[in-house]
Amino acid sequence: TGSAAARPDLVGKFDAGRALAARGVSGLLCLGFGVALRTNRALLGENGLAPWGKVLDRVATNRTSWRGRLEAAPTLLWLSKNRTDRSLDVVAVAGLALAAPGFLRGDALAGVGRVSLFGAYACYLSLASVGGPFYGYGWEAQLLETTALCLAPSRPSWLGVLALRWLCCKVMLGAGLIKLRAARRSTDGWRDLTAMTTFFETQPLPGPLSRRLHELPRAAHLYATASNHVIELFAPLGLAAGCALWALPLGGLRAAGRLLVTSYGLVHVLFQATLCASGNLSFLNWLTMVPALACLDDAALQWLIGAAPPATRAGLRWVLNWPLAVALGCGLVWLNAPAYENLVAPARKRDDDETPRPRQVMNGG
Repeated sequence: TGSAAARPDLVGKFDAGRALAARGVSGLLCLGFGVALRTNRALLGENGLAPWGKVLDRVATNRTSWRGRLEAAPTLLWLSKNRTDRSLDVVAVAGLALAAPGFLRGDALAGVGRVSLFGAYACYLSLASVGGPFYGYGWEAQLLETTALCLAPSRPSWLGVLALRWLCCKVMLGAGLIKLRAARRSTDGWRDLTAMTTFFETQPLPGPLSRRLHELPRAAHLYATASNHVIELFAPLGLAAGCALWALPLGGLRAAGRLLVTSYGLVHVLFQATLCASGNLSFLNWLTMVPALACLDDAALQWLIGAAPPATRAGLRWVLNWPLAVALGCGLVWLNAPAYENLVAPARKRDDDETPRPRQVMNGG
């Protein structure tokens, strides 16, 4: 309410949030490419644990056409004739060079910056497509999806904003549902709220605060588990309700919808920050913060952190903007079909040993 009163002209505009999201995802791409330069030779190199050349050899054997090969392994590494370790480094260095300016200058959605971000996306997809089990974790596909959604056209803004909010919903709902509906989950503490009594002690990579959190009273652990369920299972429903109310032409309902959406964005970011402080899941929780920025309009961001909306151009002619947005929106609806199946299925499908495919980078892995 305070932000709306302070800057009513910025209410309902999301240029600052989308610019921050693009800058954040550019920084995470830089991190990913840095890790690739440090580890890919040992993991995917000629003498590595899972040589990338063998991945392309298998695809080439099973797919005779270039279209089929690119569909199975969409990677720039097809251009490498010798398939050496240097090719991996070239792709990683190129991706780092393309992503770094958008992170350092914050212009990832400007004309040239958008092209650079797309190039960084292509480079990361190239590595993930031949990465086998080492690039098969959920955060790799989620990074690709988040980057793709940040590249949505600036005008009309509703496409990119709603796409990022949907990403928030499906990630959080998926995380909440998988804790409850798998057969073995009846004894691991999520249903009787005791999960946090052992979580901080037994997680694979504890953080500096993990021991102190483990030593909290049992009542605090029960409360934390219950809060986790509320945030992951019910808060996304509040976001959906807020989006629906905000779209209505009635001032009071629009204000209530904005309050729900903004509140969700803040809760989402704080929840992920808590997870970052309590343990280490690579860059997953940092990445999951990014789409929540689409829940905070320019008025809220300027009131909270002083973020000013960037200067934007008209872009494509208005005659093309809406048809293009509708076409891309329909494409996103189709690409998310596996996510709908996972959300309503009685048991979550396994994603073991899967590498990102063009459709998979839109379904959360």
